[in-house]
Amino acid sequence: MKKVLMTIVTTVLTIGGSNLALAVPMTFFGVDTNPGGVVPAGGNAITARNDFLGNLTSVGNEDFEGIALGTNPPINLSFPGSTGNLTAVLASGPTVEVTNLNPVGQFSTSGSQHLDAGFGQTLDITFGTAISAFGFYGTDISDSGGDMVVDLIDTSNNVTVFNVIQNDLSVNNGNVLF
Repeated sequence: MKKVLMTIVTTVLTIGGSNLALAVPMTFFGVDTNPGGVVPAGGNAITARNDFLGNLTSVGNEDFEGIALGTNPPINLSFPGSTGNLTAVLASGPTVEVTNLNPVGQFSTSGSQHLDAGFGQTLDITFGTAISAFGFYGTDISDSGGDMVVDLIDTSNNVTVFNVIQNDLSVNNGNVLF
């Protein structure tokens, strides 16, 4: 089975008070097919990322550069937020690791390291406090017919499901999405 790579760039912002329930969800999505192992300047993925970040302040990214190669989840993560430091734990299935290898179609989106998730793996990121924004890059997703579904679970256990890619072979080898 071909491996599916997910490089996560997590961006978070906390919102205090009861205004969180009044927030209108916004989704930013862009995909570039066969970009040659880079996030193309001016491409759909970087445009979606820039639009996403343009709506936020006091955010942080995880590019896995500070995590030892070969590390498997659980991985403790930390991000600056608008109200202070935010923590999260990344958990997963058995074939997920931090790597700097770029097999066919896979590549890092910043630096030289990324999180490599084997085909059919589930990634679970649990934040220590409520967040109001989450974004990530993914590369080489679905060229083997895999799905990518993001479930967001709020503090009341309400689930919002985003079907990012469902068995879509048209999002072919070496793609990058945000």
